[in-house]
Amino acid sequence: MQRMVRDRVLVAATNRFAFPVDIEPTPGVRAWCVAPLVPAHTVLSGLAGLWVWKGGAWPGGACVVGRRGLHRANPRTTAHAGSEPVGYHSGLAWSDAATRFSTFNLASPARCCIDALRWEDHVNAIPAVASAVCGGGVTVGELGNEYGRDNPHGLGYTRLRHVWHELAPVLTGLEVKRAREKSRDVRC
Repeated sequence: MQRMVRDRVLVAATNRFAFPVDIEPTPGVRAWCVAPLVPAHTVLSGLAGLWVWKGGAWPGGACVVGRRGLHRANPRTTAHAGSEPVGYHSGLAWSDAATRFSTFNLASPARCCIDALRWEDHVNAIPAVASAVCGGGVTVGELGNEYGRDNPHGLGYTRLRHVWHELAPVLTGLEVKRAREKSRDVRC
């Protein structure tokens, strides 16, 4: 597979799957690629969930959320499905209304962003969240609502709180800039 990716016959999706170059990698196709990683009793969230919604580079693993007590809520506790790590957490994505994709449930884009900021590497999470805001896939208001709903006593909340207070003003500035550019394009 790696040779076909190098020869530009395939475009890498996950570590297990690739797309033929003439196939449009839609959310449904990306969902099909990640479906083997998501147990039926969980919801896909975090960077992998955002990848299904928006595309871009595969984050390297999946973040799944189950009901409280089902899994240890330790981000370092992972299972492996082939060569893809799967991190298990408990959180709001489990009880929220989710979108059904392929054989699994997928958290909303805003929930995926907040879960990524809470549990995943900020080197990858911050640019992915900023890209989602700049691309218009999620608003800072939606992110703020999801942040406000999180349990302040849960694992990873302190980490989330610190990054959110620094990142929210930057995201707001990006959203304002995007709105200005969009209004300028409409007038032309």
